[in-house]
Amino acid sequence: MNGGARLATLGDLAYMLSPAAPLPWMCGVAGSYGRLRYALQRRVRYVAERNLATALGAQTPRHEVAALARRAFEYRQLRVLLLYIYPRLRPARREALFPLTGLEHLDRALGEDAGVILLGSHLNSILTFVAKDRLRERGYDARVVLPTPSRPYAPTALRRVHDRLWPGATMMGEDGWLFAQFNVRPLVRSLHERAAVILMGDGYHSAAFVEAPFFGRRLPFTTAWASLARTTGAPVVPLFVTGTPPSQVEIRLEAPIPRPQTGSLRDDLVQMVGAYANRLEAHVRHAMPCWEHWFRDGLFERDPREQSLSLRYQV
Repeated sequence: MNGGARLATLGDLAYMLSPAAPLPWMCGVAGSYGRLRYALQRRVRYVAERNLATALGAQTPRHEVAALARRAFEYRQLRVLLLYIYPRLRPARREALFPLTGLEHLDRALGEDAGVILLGSHLNSILTFVAKDRLRERGYDARVVLPTPSRPYAPTALRRVHDRLWPGATMMGEDGWLFAQFNVRPLVRSLHERAAVILMGDGYHSAAFVEAPFFGRRLPFTTAWASLARTTGAPVVPLFVTGTPPSQVEIRLEAPIPRPQTGSLRDDLVQMVGAYANRLEAHVRHAMPCWEHWFRDGLFERDPREQSLSLRYQV
């Protein structure tokens, strides 16, 4: 359902219908579509169920794992629906569906007269784009870091025609997008401009990783954000989109991750990444079907460090 440069998508239908169609009805359709994909996409279903079973352990009954996987498919489609209809929602409805808490942590971090790293995750990850817009609506210079130059879910040709005919509604804000991969200069420049730069702490598009405890195992986590924080001195404020869609979502800012001074670069990175992984696991356990990485083939078996850099940066 990614718009990209295509002529039209299913998301366009939701976008255009949302002012008139009741939200519960649209959510029912999106949930049914997710269940259909669960039934038809056997390979993807197998990957999700295997990852969930590995995380939860052999004591978890098979039918419970299957139910979690089915909900993961449903919630995936509900998240996409919410992303598409967000621009058409009235301000009060946006506040109700996407409450924003913990702004005091961001305000205190920005009070240090520097930019802030907002550390996101793949828990309800697509709604990080909504979090960016919610913050910008509040007057914060929030910028999402993208792994590709093209903006995700950009307006299609059909949607652009629609918006010209019925002005007043737009897709996700045109501002607040930042492309960066090997070149960290755009990130450093944004931090010097006192922006709130949103990076993913559990992504795989990274040059370096360290291991951290996660669901009873040790998994590799990117060190990109921690290295950037250590180099620039920018505070790191975790940003989690918690809960389950469509009505239990919360955009949550938390207390900054401490920046240790052990004298060892690697030890500092290990401590910072471990603190993040601990918080992430707690949130994932609270909303198990909402972590996008359950759909990642070989989540617990394949080490991204064994891939070439060019493969790691493919999206």
